[in-house]
Amino acid sequence: MGANYTLDDEPLDYHANMTMQDCQKMHANLTAKLSETHPGAFCDASFDNILCWPPTLLNSTAEMKCFSDFLGIRYDDSQNATRTCMGNGTWMKSVYDNCKELDLFPSSVDTQTNIYLIGYIISTITLIVAIFIFTYFKELRCLRNIIHMNLMWSYLLTYVTWIIFLIGVNFREQMAIMCVFLVTLLHYFHITTFFWMFVEGLYLYILVVRTLTRESFKLRVYLAIGWVV
Repeated sequence: MGANYTLDDEPLDYHANMTMQDCQKMHANLTAKLSETHPGAFCDASFDNILCWPPTLLNSTAEMKCFSDFLGIRYDDSQNATRTCMGNGTWMKSVYDNCKELDLFPSSVDTQTNIYLIGYIISTITLIVAIFIFTYFKELRCLRNIIHMNLMWSYLLTYVTWIIFLIGVNFREQMAIMCVFLVTLLHYFHITTFFWMFVEGLYLYILVVRTLTRESFKLRVYLAIGWVV
């Protein structure tokens, strides 16, 4: 394969509305020059729906600056895309491997994720301590506190799932099924927190207003509402 063939004096920008005819007109002067100096020994200018490639000598590789913006996405235009003109006068497929998408907000996203992670870890630790206190001291075991504990468990499971999700989000391509499972769990535990808050209110309502019927509401009823419903 011949040497690289780069045209610095020709326009190499990405044109969204360009056609093949427009591309060939753009490089008409260069095509005329090559027709005189290398008749029949080059590939014609070609538009691959992304870049307009200039006429290039046979067995040579054309290099063009990567586009800075494509379909609203910013790219690193300090690198080059390449396309090879084969010996039979036809183009090979364009290679855009070096045209990388720019990560415009990496630091802010990472900072936000770390803040979330630290917050969930602190909340998880405090909830574990609270659940331990309610469990260890037997004098605290009553229906009201059991409801409190279940609410704390729902928060704890939500936060633990969030922590696992945030840690594993960088491996989402390798753990696609696990991500779906974690998101499902996350939604479930998140919903249970609202149901247990409802149970808290229901318990207070029965305790204060419907005092005569509170005996019919056993723990299993509250558990069914909080975890099953």
